[in-house]
Amino acid sequence: MAGDKDAENRLKAMLLAAAHQWRTTFDAINDCVCLLNTEGNVLRCNKAMAALVGKPFSEVLEKNVNDLVYSLAEGTDRLTPDKISALGARHTSSLAFCGRSFDVTVDPIIDEKGAVAGCVHIMADTTERRQLEEKFNQAQKLEAIGKLAGGVAHDFNNILSVIMSYAGFLLEQFPQGAPGHEDALEIKKAGERAGALTRQLLAFSRRQIVNPAVLVTNDVINNLSKMLNRLIGENIQMSMTFSADAGNVFMDPSQLEQILVNLVVNAKDAMPQGGRVVVETRCARVDKASTALHEGIEPGEYVIISVTDTGVGMDKETQKKVFEPFFTTKPAGKGTGLGLSMVYGAVRQNHGAVSLYSEPGKGTTFRIYLKRVPDPVESEAAPAPAPPRGKGELLLLVEDEEPVRKAVRKMLEAGGYSVIDAGNGEQAVERYRERAAEVRLVISDMIMPDINGIVLAKKLREITPALKVLHMSGYTDEILTSQGLGDQTIPILVKPFERDVLLRRVRELLDR
Repeated sequence: MAGDKDAENRLKAMLLAAAHQWRTTFDAINDCVCLLNTEGNVLRCNKAMAALVGKPFSEVLEKNVNDLVYSLAEGTDRLTPDKISALGARHTSSLAFCGRSFDVTVDPIIDEKGAVAGCVHIMADTTERRQLEEKFNQAQKLEAIGKLAGGVAHDFNNILSVIMSYAGFLLEQFPQGAPGHEDALEIKKAGERAGALTRQLLAFSRRQIVNPAVLVTNDVINNLSKMLNRLIGENIQMSMTFSADAGNVFMDPSQLEQILVNLVVNAKDAMPQGGRVVVETRCARVDKASTALHEGIEPGEYVIISVTDTGVGMDKETQKKVFEPFFTTKPAGKGTGLGLSMVYGAVRQNHGAVSLYSEPGKGTTFRIYLKRVPDPVESEAAPAPAPPRGKGELLLLVEDEEPVRKAVRKMLEAGGYSVIDAGNGEQAVERYRERAAEVRLVISDMIMPDINGIVLAKKLREITPALKVLHMSGYTDEILTSQGLGDQTIPILVKPFERDVLLRRVRELLDR
């Protein structure tokens, strides 16, 4: 009898050990797992499942999965007894529960008679994966928009090149005081404003080459006021208050414009029913004690640009995330979540800081701190020297856009050069072969339908190794880099350009 008792105890111990091992393994699974009977009641579950529904094991067991999950979830129907009994193979679905996303698999449990006795119900948390997928999709959209913007800029800059060129020709025909001079001057100014508008567009979609300069802060904002008013619409009132001593900043003009546009657009979006935006400038000194409040800035004088709205405001949790890339409070498809992160990046690149004050229902104020710099030394503006003229040198001009080609040829011929031209790369090679001994310089568009300017230059240098080439392009740096054409050692003239700039660059290369 003693032997039977020992055997029974050993069996119980083995069963308990097996049950413990099974329980430990079951609980080690990160996914939420439970075993259901044909009614959908929980027979067993792991720790992850109990934690998800926020109940202890004792309260989860025998509860129906529909009461625990499906009645509170979005995205799929209830798991009814009819559905469980009809399971012939794995069933998959997805749902949203407790603010998270899950992929659900339901596998039938088949008894010895071949009937469905229940199922294994598994919920795998896919929240982070879906967020990454959404960010990846957004990044792809932005890349597509960037390419589109680059293409539009190329075509737009070609048109601007023609406008600017012929405006220059008209100004030569109508000197100051002559009838028609003011009209020609307005055409040229409009072309320059259009070029600035293109730069503002490209600030959202390219890797900018930063060209900082001393900027009068009040003047930059004032010049943008018309565009900002168009952006906000008629149901929002905008006012600007400039402090006379606000001073100057040293940064790329397009970056400052980009910061202002993004902040005003953000203010507009916070006031769907209308409201008021106030843009202010002032100068303030940041002492050593105050630098603790502003990440990464040093004591000194700063220009402060404030943008205040009377919109919906933000709670503390939103304020913590507002500068994170891809974070947005707007509905799906209504925002990229990049506007304020671009503001933060541009300000930090210029060694400044951004502060934010907001309360739900009471509006928002963004303050931009930018280092104040002294006024530029004023000197009498000397008249720009006339561009150096050509000495009859023969140039080969290659440009696939006929209006641009005609305008540039006219500039060069008026500047004292002889010109032969070609509308594509193949034609350019033929023209060059005919007069290779005479051509001193090739001026070529960078991107053309048949071959690009780099390939064309290589072909021509197979004939004349020391040939000098000046490239033209209306494309952005990003587009050129993506096509392997972003070598900064290659002389490139950015469209649109004025005649004097072209003539100086040509003379420089010829005399080098």
